[in-house]
Amino acid sequence: NPPGGELKQLNYTQRDANFWGAEAKGSYDLAQLTAGRLQAVVLADMVRASFTGGGGDVPRIQPYRVGAGLDWSSAAFDASFLALYVGPQKRVPAGDTATDGYFNLDAQAAWRPFGEQRGLEVALVGHNLTDDVQRNAVSLNRDVVELPGRDVRVVLRQTF
Repeated sequence: NPPGGELKQLNYTQRDANFWGAEAKGSYDLAQLTAGRLQAVVLADMVRASFTGGGGDVPRIQPYRVGAGLDWSSAAFDASFLALYVGPQKRVPAGDTATDGYFNLDAQAAWRPFGEQRGLEVALVGHNLTDDVQRNAVSLNRDVVELPGRDVRVVLRQTF
């Protein structure tokens, strides 16, 4: 609810628009050992969208993202982290607000004490470990609601 107690009214209409973008993700084996495999991972994506005929920017378009990380996998132990930068979204139409960029760090480690065949796994999972303020540029309530802060969990999984 905006200040003053008034509700924001939205009026949607269909218009022609041009979208273009690119997305890439790659991984490279850094080490292949009998104990497991270590991989480097990189990713990036971006999209631009504007209304045809000089009509301005399309609302709620995700900003560009670039990231890199490492991934270790073996029969008994997996570990990974991904550092991701989400750029600012300043290309917004009238009435929308821009969002700042943010840095996100996710990491996880999982241990299977009986190997892959028994289906028991204990994992430590962390999201937004930088505890950076993050706002979803495509959300209607991005000015009011932040994405979750630092989150660390211990997870027990059993598959049959």
